[in-house]
Parts: sequence; C-alpha cells; structure tokens
Amino acid sequence: MNKIVVIMFTIFLTMAVASCSKQEGNHVVMNMGPFTSDSVKLCKYDTIFDIHIGERVDPRPLRSQLIDLKDNSIYYILDEQKLYSYDLKGDSLISTVDLKKCGTLNNYSGFIIHNDDSLFVYDYKKKELFLLNDNHILKTFNLQNKGVEVSPEALSETPIVVSGENVIMSGIPISGKNRLTVNDPISLSLNMKDGSVKYGAHMSDDYSKGYFGGVYYNTIYQCKDSQNRIVYSFPASNYIYRYNNNLELLDSLYMGSRYTRKIESTEVPTLKFLKNEEERLNYYAYQDSYANVIFDPLRDVYYRIAQHPSMDKDKPFPKPFSIIAMDKNGKIISETSVLGKNEKYNTGNMHVCKEGLLIQEKQDDENIIRFHLFKLDI
Repeated sequence: MNKIVVIMFTIFLTMAVASCSKQEGNHVVMNMGPFTSDSVKLCKYDTIFDIHIGERVDPRPLRSQLIDLKDNSIYYILDEQKLYSYDLKGDSLISTVDLKKCGTLNNYSGFIIHNDDSLFVYDYKKKELFLLNDNHILKTFNLQNKGVEVSPEALSETPIVVSGENVIMSGIPISGKNRLTVNDPISLSLNMKDGSVKYGAHMSDDYSKGYFGGVYYNTIYQCKDSQNRIVYSFPASNYIYRYNNNLELLDSLYMGSRYTRKIESTEVPTLKFLKNEEERLNYYAYQDSYANVIFDPLRDVYYRIAQHPSMDKDKPFPKPFSIIAMDKNGKIISETSVLGKNEKYNTGNMHVCKEGLLIQEKQDDENIIRFHLFKLDI
C-alpha cells in the first residue's frame, strides 16, 4: 500500500460521517507582507553541468544530494536500491554502492551523506534508519511511532537533516483528522547517542483554520541553516519557520511572493474531495502555493520556491514558479520569475554549490541530468 492509499484509507475509516458535511471556517491566507521589486540579482548564467547517468538511473530523481569538496563537487542519487555518486564537473561515475542490506527502499525512502565515510539510509516501509560506514551498518534506529502520528520520509525536498547529535526527519501525519493543528507534531528528532526520540514542530496556524486538502498542500519542506536551525516551508503559508534541534519554535520570517495575493482553503467535504482526483489536482494547480526552502551557507541566504496558478488547462503541471532570495535576517533580496519557462525545470532537483544555485533542466535525452546555474549578485 503506498503512502497516499494509506492516508486515504485511514481517513475513510475515521471520518465517514463527519466528512460528508461542508467544510466550516473557509480560510483565506492573504499576503500582506513587504515585496521586493528586484528580479535581476538572481539570474541564470550560461553555465551548465551535464551528468551522463546511463540508461538505468531515473533522470528525475526523488532522492539526491550535492556535496561540495575542495577540488570538485559530488552528486549522489539513490535509485533502485543503489547509491550512485558522480563527479559533477568531470561528468563521470565515481562509485555505485548496493544498499539492499537496508531493506526495500521505496519512493519515500532516502539517504543523507553524514561525513566523508558515513551516511544515513532510511527505509520508509519499515521506518528504520541505518547509519553506515564503509558500507557496513553500524547502527539501526527504529522510528516506528508509538502513538504519535508522524510518518517521516526522506525526499530531496524533505531531506534527512543531521544537526549536531540529532537527526531530524519529517512527514505528513497519518491520521483521520481533517485539519492539522498546532498540537499535531510533524517531525521527530533522534538523538544518535542514546536513540531517544522527541516529537515536535507543527504546520503553520493556517492549517488549523481551514482545510488545505490533499497531499500537495500538506507537503513539508525543510532544510538546515548555518545556525543549525531547522527551517520549514509550508505550501499555504507566506512565512518560513525556524526551530531548534529539540523541535521548539524559535521564530518565523515573512518570505512571501509578490505574485501571491491569496491562498484559499477548500469548502468541499473531505470525503468527496479525497475521492475526486480531478478536484484535488485542480484545487492545487490553479492557485498559489509555496515549495522548497534551501539554505546557501556560502552566501548566508535562503532560497524559496513560490508556485503560481497554472495558465494551461491542458497541461496544469508543473506550475509556473518564482525564486525568492532572502538573507538570514529576514530581508528579501530578490524574486526571480520563471513564469512561462516552468516546463523546462525540475525544482525537485535543486542544489547549492560553490558557483551558486543549480536547478535541473529537463532533457529529451533521459540518459542525461543537466543543471543550469543561477547566481545571486550580493
């Protein structure tokens, strides 16, 4: 049973009666924050990086990571139980590591390179996290929740975060609630020394006021900044939220798009909404939302993807988007529109490197992953 089926099945069992009524308290998230007029400080350069991945590796990976080293940059992809590493600038395969010992790694499983000789691998199905060194399993942590509805995943946009002695993971709670509140945890913090787990972090308050239904508006985006804060971006909020390693809220920063006016929760009854795939897709495709948040430690800035209503009724995805750049103190530097060029790019495969921000450009040749370089002029 995949993740979406499990969520829907649970909701059907627990809300068969309540969900037949119209949603109450329809909520509109208005964007009243300050806007930047600059759109050129972050711009696309002619620089491209091509990686020839061959015929077996998925050209649109859900789990990937870029590590900057002194002399080169290493790009990692998890695909079909194997971890591939490539020299970004040399366009060459460095190694292939078989990870079958870590279980069946489905689409919500993932990895994170911890340091030079170790990595974490996560089996979503069994909720097990493995610490590997030289391809040997050193530790296994069971993250199966005990009465706490957190379902951690490890995608590129919701990556495993290692912060000090803690590993932070997040995922959509699997529950029968039609709304997530500020009392419902969305993340866990694992202490690597003693294996203890703390639960915390929450969706923004917008989610307790209205029903932003379906998987798309409930995706959790996260990263770590230079102060070891865990930074969250939620699709229905104009703000980003910063937490400490114990998943306690530190502050929130306005990081809204100048193109976003409002985001409305749905009034469609929950059961009807979840049963109608077209209803869910249209609800998401034809209004604004937010996605990835990425921190650039070399420039001390955050990047955030703002998604905008689709203009093409025949091809609603991917949505047009813009890229917001903000400094660590909350000052928005620039917002670069990619409106009209959205079909070219895969924002699920974005990485920071020494040169700037890399975004994958889709290719007809599926044996190649091509990155375009965007640079911020500050």
